[in-house]
Amino acid sequence: VVEDLAGVIKSNSCLEDLRLSSNNLKSSASVILQALQSISSLKVLDLKDNMMSASVVEDLAGVIKSNSCLEDLGLSSNNLKSSASVILQALQSVSSLKLLNLNNNMMSASVVEDLAGVIKSNNCLEELHLSNNNLKSCASVILQALQSISSLKVLNLNNNMMSASIVED
Repeated sequence: VVEDLAGVIKSNSCLEDLRLSSNNLKSSASVILQALQSISSLKVLDLKDNMMSASVVEDLAGVIKSNSCLEDLGLSSNNLKSSASVILQALQSVSSLKLLNLNNNMMSASVVEDLAGVIKSNNCLEELHLSNNNLKSCASVILQALQSISSLKVLNLNNNMMSASIVED
């Protein structure tokens, strides 16, 4: 099925919206992501709840780099942890991003600087979802980056164990 979907993607070079949430793709997402690298018109990519392995992040970064018009990226519940850095570094080259959903990925403190870079390079960002990432005190780096944009309409930082001193920043 994954190979068939990759074939469909390759034969539709004008694809703008791909939603594959809750498909348990795991490492098989690589086949789909490699096919998506040949498309440059993608605006919406929803890969929520697929428990993708760290091995697919390079392929996802390739998709992001080849789609500079990406507006909506849903990656919640993929257990990205520190591998999110590769994706976030690629996102720094996309200035059209309006929605970024990274809820439930237990990202490590090491990715916070990369996330701040994404925020600063996307002055169109309207929605940022970061709940359940255990950001704790490193959330201040993100909050400081958010001060550089004025387009934000939705900010979700639920369940990140932020201390009172961070919230006051």
